[in-house]
Amino acid sequence: MGDLFNLERALTPSERRRLRGGTQAKGYAAMPGTGPKGETCGSCGHLVRKRLAKVYRKCGLMERHWTGGKGTDVLTTAPACRNWTAIEEQPAEAAPKKAAQAPKPLPPPTDEERRVAGEAARALRAAIADPTTRGAESVVHIDLARPRRGEWWTMWANLPGFMRVNGRGGRYSHTCLPGWTYSRAEIVAEMIPDLEALAEHGVRPTEATSNASVRSAS
Repeated sequence: MGDLFNLERALTPSERRRLRGGTQAKGYAAMPGTGPKGETCGSCGHLVRKRLAKVYRKCGLMERHWTGGKGTDVLTTAPACRNWTAIEEQPAEAAPKKAAQAPKPLPPPTDEERRVAGEAARALRAAIADPTTRGAESVVHIDLARPRRGEWWTMWANLPGFMRVNGRGGRYSHTCLPGWTYSRAEIVAEMIPDLEALAEHGVRPTEATSNASVRSAS
């Protein structure tokens, strides 16, 4: 009996030879070959590349069925299925800056949120004064399907909730301040004061407060 999507009839001879060597890649959302002629999984906007020990190619439409095995992979050379969609071109990203408008209003912060914000502000000030207090650094690469791009996320063991996206020139955020992003220079000028205002007065940020160039964090 053939596999779920009858790949033996859909793939080219060379692709069939590759599949016979082990577990078949059959994580397709529909039968390969039922989509636009000349298109493949590799040209589809639903293709996701998961970077772990190696790169695994998956169909984003089948995410709830993904496993760590090859059985839920797809071949980038497989003929497009009927769910094929063109890859959306993304405009060049503007220089990182704090949100121009306030995020959707959040409920008043709890005492626990205020306590955590205060600890976060103190930890950031200590890390700026002495970078060795940041703790171990961890970096992960994230593939985003929509918008289609990859990001590098950097976090530090002693700065829980604080994250840098795409290196020193990228943007910074903190889980205590959902919906807001900051440039590197704004960590001292805006992020830490926003955390302190949350901790001391229960006030969440509502608008950008400074565009001045100030002492930057390491």
